[in-house]
Amino acid sequence: MVEATSSKAGLKKTQNYIFDTRNKALPTISRTREIEERKEPTASRLLEDPDEIFNHMKKVIGNASKRLICSSTGGMQIVYNNFFDLYKRILDKSREGEGIRWIINIDRNNIDLVKFFLDAGVQIRHLKTLTPMNFGVDDKYFYATIEKMEGGKLMQSLFTSNEPIYINHCNLIFEELWKNGVDAAQRIRDIEEDADLTDIEVFRSASKAEEVYLDLVKGATNEILFIFPTLNAYPANTGSAQ
Repeated sequence: MVEATSSKAGLKKTQNYIFDTRNKALPTISRTREIEERKEPTASRLLEDPDEIFNHMKKVIGNASKRLICSSTGGMQIVYNNFFDLYKRILDKSREGEGIRWIINIDRNNIDLVKFFLDAGVQIRHLKTLTPMNFGVDDKYFYATIEKMEGGKLMQSLFTSNEPIYINHCNLIFEELWKNGVDAAQRIRDIEEDADLTDIEVFRSASKAEEVYLDLVKGATNEILFIFPTLNAYPANTGSAQ
């Protein structure tokens, strides 16, 4: 009973996350038009039966020409355990397409798994903080879960949709995350060389960058080394920190 309640609460969080981020809606496509154009009816569903979830994922991945994924290590383990042959098929046909791109938090515990996917041809980037949900999207389908999928265990609930508004929106979310990601090969080298670079942040606001700089200087008890692109980049208002 506790697991069922938790699953429902998890679904609510997933749906809230999706609905909070969408700011416009598409008109409903009529069933008649779908039949006439021989298109699959648009629908959004929650799947909670393990066999239905597995078969749905197999169908979606098997029909996809590309995959964009943002997930925990568990999501990658699920693919390795159950669907890697389908992913390999996408990669084999993707010389002229996008293939597969994956955003994941890379650490010492999942380096070998990430290397396996890299060697297979998957493009991977590291992101320190992932979204509240794990999701996959292509040009036809979107699905998501907030479950951790620890140990590669198949999720107990999966939100899935082929509605264009979800597909387009989640493609945009993925591209924004991708731009902020770190190349997986570089991230792996940093870990293997014990280079602690996990706290690098990019500040697009000059005032925020200056605020962080001043806080670092004020709190320093030893030596701090800075590299600035130009002399003009040096914060002028540093009197209180000198």
